[in-house]
Amino acid sequence: MQLSQEKHDTITDRTLYVLLIVLEFAYPCAPVRPGRGLWFHKTKDFGDQGIVDWMMNEVKMAEDVRAEIVASVLEVVVHEGEQISEGDTVVLLESMKMEIPVLAETGGTVSKVAVKVGDVIQAGDLIAVIG
Repeated sequence: MQLSQEKHDTITDRTLYVLLIVLEFAYPCAPVRPGRGLWFHKTKDFGDQGIVDWMMNEVKMAEDVRAEIVASVLEVVVHEGEQISEGDTVVLLESMKMEIPVLAETGGTVSKVAVKVGDVIQAGDLIAVIG
């Protein structure tokens, strides 16, 4: 797909596009579907390195906290809606008679807790979502 230099462009095929617009400004990636309008307005001046800094620090995606081993959930330390920091304990797991804390790799708000005390989880299972 190529956009022209004109003020408005129309995408007519049926492909789902994800665009990152960097003209004199940046905007988060936005899905564009046929038949939907998408308008961009300059709201902030980022400077040269500012675009990368803004995208890395301000546009945060939710992070899944997943189990790395087969274990039982011994204690759920966080609750939905709680603000946590990087390194905070999310849950305590028990495996082979050892307590294993699962730590948050990023700070944010806990948007979902997917386990409860007594659950047996497998490697890769979702424990929580931090957004």
